[in-house]
Amino acid sequence: MPAAWEPIIDVTTFERVQETLKANCSRRKTHNNKFPFTLTGIIHCKECGERMSGASATGGTGKRVGYYEHLATRKNEASLEYKLLNHKPRRIPALKIEPAVWEEVKRFILDENFAKDLLARARQVQGLSEKESRSKELEVKRNILDRQIALLAERICKLPEAIDPTPLITELGELQQAQVKITEDLKQIVTQSDPESRPVSFENLELFRLGLRDLVMKGEPFESICSEVMRT
Repeated sequence: MPAAWEPIIDVTTFERVQETLKANCSRRKTHNNKFPFTLTGIIHCKECGERMSGASATGGTGKRVGYYEHLATRKNEASLEYKLLNHKPRRIPALKIEPAVWEEVKRFILDENFAKDLLARARQVQGLSEKESRSKELEVKRNILDRQIALLAERICKLPEAIDPTPLITELGELQQAQVKITEDLKQIVTQSDPESRPVSFENLELFRLGLRDLVMKGEPFESICSEVMRT
C-alpha cells in the first residue's frame, strides 16, 4: 500500500519552488575573479615531464593564489601514504611563470625571421591552393571537351552522304583548338615557379609584422587582467 500523509505545502507553492530551482540550475554562473590559467596542459615539469595544470588556493593573507602544479600526481597521492614526487618545486606561481612565458611569446612573434618565414609559408599555401583550383577547373573543361569531340566525331561518321558535313567539321576543329589551349594552360600551371621561391617584398613583410605587433598588443590587456585577478 503506497504511503499517504498530509502535504507540508500546497501544490501551487511546490510548483513555484520547482520552477525557481530549475531557473537557478540553468543560470550561467560567472566569476569575475576566475583565473583562466592559459598555460594549463602546455607547460611541462623539467624533472619528470608531467604536464602541469592550473589551480588556486587561499593564502595566509586571505587572497587567492594561482599556481601550476602536478595535479595528476597529486590526485594519485591522495590515496597513498607516501609522496610520488621527490623533486621540487611541485608548484610554480602563476604570477611568475605566465609573464615570463608571455615575454618569450612576444619576442618570438616579433622576430623578423619568424615573420618572414610565416609570410612565405602563407604565400606558399595560398599559391598552391590557387594552382590546384585552376588545375581542377581546366581538367573539368577538358573532360567536357573530350566528350563533345567524341560525340561530334561519331555524328560526322554516321552522317548521311546527302548532308554536307562542313559545319560539323568546322565545329569539331574549334573544339579541338579549345582542347589544345586547355592542355597548354595545364602545362603552364605545372611549370609555374613555386610561390615559396618568390622573394618576400619589404613592403609586404613590414605590413605583416605590423599586423603581428597589433595582435601582440591586443594580448597585453588580457595578460594584465589575468595578473590583476590573481592579486585580488
